[in-house]
Amino acid sequence: MQGWQSIHQTPVLKVAARMDLLESMAGAVWVAAILLVFVEEALQASSQWWGYLNGIFFIGMIIGSMICLKWTKFIERKKAMFISGGALLSAIFTLFFAVSITPLMALLCSLLIGLCGQLKNIPQQTIIQTSVSKEKLPTVYTSLNVIVTGVFGLSSLMMGMLSEWYGIRVVFFLSASMLLLVSVIAYKNKTSFT
Repeated sequence: MQGWQSIHQTPVLKVAARMDLLESMAGAVWVAAILLVFVEEALQASSQWWGYLNGIFFIGMIIGSMICLKWTKFIERKKAMFISGGALLSAIFTLFFAVSITPLMALLCSLLIGLCGQLKNIPQQTIIQTSVSKEKLPTVYTSLNVIVTGVFGLSSLMMGMLSEWYGIRVVFFLSASMLLLVSVIAYKNKTSFT
């Protein structure tokens, strides 16, 4: 209960929890079963491209982390911009991913999604860590992870069903829409991130 109370009593944590909830729903499209179907049906490519897309996504995350390390002070001063901008760019590149017609275009989008996601997530994690005392952090993270894990599991099931009913590209459009909503929430609450 202590973690839930901390989230409820801390405005920036409430915002972060809403963003995490939507991002967990949006991230469900990246599970192996959905991504593999996207590769085979939408891209008409062999299953090895699934591995390439996953690998390049993590390379994007590593590049994003390196950028955050290199320009720590600048990113610290512009946290709100990186959080809302990173979410917005992730939404745009997810949309481009959804309409990709070649594996190389999807590969580039996957790289950029990983990079922009990391440029958003690192400042957001910094805000969470500095918004409550270090004694409360374990319970806050536990509560946030309950949200993320539960929603991700249910969303994976729902995204699988939606892709079966409406087509594989539809779930990526839905994911991009949720990331766009995260960007709007971040922008509207930018004063909380300073």
